[in-house]
Amino acid sequence: MALLDIAFDVARREAIRRELAELQANGLVSLGSDNRWRAMHRPAHRSSSPARHPDHYTDSQTEQLIATRASFVTRPLVVDAQIDDNQDESETKFDPHALLRYYKSALQYDPRGALTQTSERHGETFQLLAGEGSLFSDTNEEVIVQIRTDDLPSAFREAMIRRDSQENGVALGWPLDVGSQFGAPAIQPVGLFAAVWSRSGNTIELRVATNDVLVNPDWVRTTARLTPWTRKDLQVLFQADGGSGLPGEEFLSRLREAAARAIKGVVNGHNFAAMIDLNETGIHDAVALFLPQGTTFTAGAVRDLDVIATWPVERLCRTALAPLIGLSHALEHVPKVAGGLKTWYSIGC
Repeated sequence: MALLDIAFDVARREAIRRELAELQANGLVSLGSDNRWRAMHRPAHRSSSPARHPDHYTDSQTEQLIATRASFVTRPLVVDAQIDDNQDESETKFDPHALLRYYKSALQYDPRGALTQTSERHGETFQLLAGEGSLFSDTNEEVIVQIRTDDLPSAFREAMIRRDSQENGVALGWPLDVGSQFGAPAIQPVGLFAAVWSRSGNTIELRVATNDVLVNPDWVRTTARLTPWTRKDLQVLFQADGGSGLPGEEFLSRLREAAARAIKGVVNGHNFAAMIDLNETGIHDAVALFLPQGTTFTAGAVRDLDVIATWPVERLCRTALAPLIGLSHALEHVPKVAGGLKTWYSIGC
């Protein structure tokens, strides 16, 4: 910036930063721990066919994870379920759909700690994403993340196509905490967004329909072990009423206070890092796509909850789920003929 004489020109300085970020996302340059930019060395055995991105998304020489470029946009959310205007006021303040989404996200947790990943799994079961935008949406909005399939590592594309006709639920982890586990670098998402993915031509689209962030239980355990925090206190801190997730801005505000010493640079959830240096331990303003590792029956339950979460409150009140999610019973009386006599009984609760 000094050589180009733009040190005091905000617009030109930002243009240079964006260009460097683009080159970094394309795997052409890297930023070392000494804050110096270096050209990346491509493998000599690369195919001669033209390609924008290298197939290696972890630079072993500089111990960096290289992100895939993505776009982050918001659009109006189409809500199918209608709430009865005559519904009790106490029920309108409680969101049973948020609780159902929490149950669904809880099913996606792997008790073996699948949301603690190593650098060797980058480009296979999780992939760093770079871009400008936000994962936080306002009311009646959703976040759409778009990625070109050609920009993704081949192993990651194969893993996604295997799930194409099965479970389309994925998790977006943000921000990412870089640490160590058993002497090797470990990456843990602090917060988790639930998303569904679909494919359209050469583009993969991730849809984040709700602005609720669930804290990663693995991160809670690790942080409680290394800091004065207890697991219970951390879990309560990052939970909303009813055990559901927090809105993005609220989650970020609490994280800045609870883990102030661990945060590296600026973490605002609007400009996601194009790379992560594994030597820089701490919390980075980076987002990654994590593929689910759940069992078959768990995936089926997740799909069922996806459907149930779209039901209007009136229908939920007529099911056995009503007392579990804090709704009042809506009893239906139907006739039953027994011994020639007509009796009445209640069902649906």
